[in-house]
Amino acid sequence: MTARGPAAQKDIFNKLMQKSLQTIGIIVLSAVMVAQASLPSFAQQRGNTPRLIRDAEIEELMRRYLKPIFKVAGIPPGAVNVYLIDDSRINAFVAGGQRIFIHTGLIEQASTPNEIIGVLAHETAHVAEGHLARLGVQLDRASTQAIIGTLLGAAAAVGAAQAGAASSGGASGALVLGGAEFAKRNLLTYVRAQEAAADEGALRYLNASGQSGRGMLELFQKLYNQSIASLQYVNPYAISHPLPLQRIRVLENRVRASKHYDKKDKDYLVFRHKMAQAKLAGFTRSAQSVYSSYPASNQSIPAQYARAIAAYRVGDLQTAIPAIDRLIAQIPKNPYFWELKGQALLEKGFPADAVAPLRQALKLYPKSGLISILLAQALLA
Repeated sequence: MTARGPAAQKDIFNKLMQKSLQTIGIIVLSAVMVAQASLPSFAQQRGNTPRLIRDAEIEELMRRYLKPIFKVAGIPPGAVNVYLIDDSRINAFVAGGQRIFIHTGLIEQASTPNEIIGVLAHETAHVAEGHLARLGVQLDRASTQAIIGTLLGAAAAVGAAQAGAASSGGASGALVLGGAEFAKRNLLTYVRAQEAAADEGALRYLNASGQSGRGMLELFQKLYNQSIASLQYVNPYAISHPLPLQRIRVLENRVRASKHYDKKDKDYLVFRHKMAQAKLAGFTRSAQSVYSSYPASNQSIPAQYARAIAAYRVGDLQTAIPAIDRLIAQIPKNPYFWELKGQALLEKGFPADAVAPLRQALKLYPKSGLISILLAQALLA
């Protein structure tokens, strides 16, 4: 057995502290990911950068969905901003306290407006109950727990080194990792409790605003069906959200007992939901995919919309402009048809021709900053 002098003991202490701090860094990083609800999806985006989509029509629809929920939650209508993320997965989350992010996949895969409204009610509960602010406190506690575990492990290592105990590394390392794991588990337990509280808050807001919670259940069922294989062996204590099936079991009786359970979405919201889905398809999918999903035999307005967008995106203005004009003839007071015509003309090199339709779009929807920007670009081109 070789005795270690003070210099050797100090070297051991420094190495253990470095290793321990790396562990804390991993814990804190994981905690930040959890704290931002669905932000792990950010890390999985190509290039680690989310692609934000700005669209006057879809953003206004999301605000329309949120208006009655905000009213019963006591949140001023302009207090929270809504952002769209180009991601095909079903997801939405709150970040920065007053910002709700919605994946386009949620809109594309939702069968009804009520499914989206249920998700937005859940995110509203996070905002109204200050969950992100409270989570910050919990993160501090988790960091403290991890640091305590680290220091205990490091102290044990130094003490063992002084005593010349060569076999002490395993015990001290276990203390370090055990403290970190304990902190992480506590944090995840707290986050799962917040998610369950947001589900409860969503039901309260839906009932108070006279809306059904059925969409929440239907969406959780979709998530369960999509994840049934991948979640089969997942430890429920090692994830940040309750499992979809657990959420269904907890909420189902209360949702079904509501007098609003069988309430249907209004026809104009169903129509706008289909229009939003068609628009996203037109802008985010290939023309071939759009024509497959919305064939020429489908003469519904959403189908015409998707095909017109697809034609303009591939540069076929000879098809796109007449198609948009037919949409305008059917609903002349729809500002987004006029906006689309102006955008198509502007982006394909006809700014002077884009001015008139963009002026009409802004006349029909004077509060739209995005349409105002398009018009300014056309005037300056």
